Amino acid sequence: MHSPELLTTLDGSSIPDMNFEFTLHGVDISKSELGVMLETTGVKPVIKIEVERYLPNKLIDASKLFALSIEKQSPELAALAAKLAIKGKTLKKTKVARLHKKAMRLTDLETTPINVEEAIEKITTSEALRHIGAATILSTLQKSGGEKMTLRQIATRAVNRLAFSGEVGADSACFRGFRSDSEGNYKAVVQGQDVSREDCYHASPMYTALREGSQTLRQWGLINAEEIVTFGSEEKNLDTNSQQLRRTVYKISLSPRGIEMVNKWGDLSQYVSYRWSQRVRSKSKMMLA
Repeated sequence: MHSPELLTTLDGSSIPDMNFEFTLHGVDISKSELGVMLETTGVKPVIKIEVERYLPNKLIDASKLFALSIEKQSPELAALAAKLAIKGKTLKKTKVARLHKKAMRLTDLETTPINVEEAIEKITTSEALRHIGAATILSTLQKSGGEKMTLRQIATRAVNRLAFSGEVGADSACFRGFRSDSEGNYKAVVQGQDVSREDCYHASPMYTALREGSQTLRQWGLINAEEIVTFGSEEKNLDTNSQQLRRTVYKISLSPRGIEMVNKWGDLSQYVSYRWSQRVRSKSKMMLA
């Protein structure tokens, strides 16, 4: 029950506009009923109220409270502001929490197998990057002779096949994050002094396509995945810190259902070329190719 009476302090002053509710075992009771109970039992409880829960920020921050005391010409507020500044806890700024979805390990993904005809239809009727990546993985593994490959190995082999086949233009997004050497072979570009993060392999459309595509294929039961922990990098001339870098990579291969799928998909290689030929990068992103 609300009790609109003024709260009387020990020095006889009153705090206006404060309503209190009293309950006993979930039953609302009035202030007078509470008074009778306390008088009868002789109990004199000390009730501490954390008023910061009910006040706006400008009244619980010492600097803002001091500014308000000047505005209102209130010595009491000024004294309270000084008290908060000396004895009070530092007011922490509220930060908006960023929710980071924990990355699921490829080997931990739940598998829900679908028939190969349905899988082919899902991929070929979608322009999503994950489905282009899935087709790229299937096509590359089909030509691997059963070899287990990492995503980077698949990416490098796929990009070179697309380059040498002549089925995609130089402006295809598949080449972003790769650079050709003196012999015309494409290699993944890593971040360095002369390469920004956005131009390296791990920020490329091919990397994103294969990462997301491998998850899709794993969930459909079309690939096997083996987790391997390595140290360092595939790059040469590493410093000591880089050599100690611990990485988790996955070697993947076609499952029996995956083998069945690539055998039924007669124009798989041509489909991959067609999809990457449609993905064109801007001129500003062609400088590293």
